[in-house]
Amino acid sequence: RRRHTRFKCDWSSDVCSSDLLVTLGQRRGIGLPGGGPKRYVVAIDHDAALVRVGGEAALARTHQRVRDVVWAAGPVTGRARAQCSAHGTSHAATIVVGDDGESIDVSWTEPQRVVSPGQSIVFYDEADRVVLGGGLAV
Repeated sequence: RRRHTRFKCDWSSDVCSSDLLVTLGQRRGIGLPGGGPKRYVVAIDHDAALVRVGGEAALARTHQRVRDVVWAAGPVTGRARAQCSAHGTSHAATIVVGDDGESIDVSWTEPQRVVSPGQSIVFYDEADRVVLGGGLAV
């Protein structure tokens, strides 16, 4: 038996209330009508059970916070490469220790697609040959 999705949407603001489990960047299976431009989950407010949808451009980010960082040979800051998808490519970035002293702030040279919280981000040297470390997206 198929479960019906329950969305209450205000299409003028692209905000929907939902009882679904969704992930950032998701496009299919979120109960949106077909036709028109593609819409993606671009923000999630779990406490309020709200999902914001928007166009693909709304998925672009220039910064990402990373927690639970594990270093291969000690902390590294400065220019590096960051990879956010197991089968994707790494991208030029700058990594610095966050204000809390434990997390890492990643600043990509060019905007990248949003990384869902809990997904891994791996850091490489600038030549993209040596793993420096990695952690989980916040």
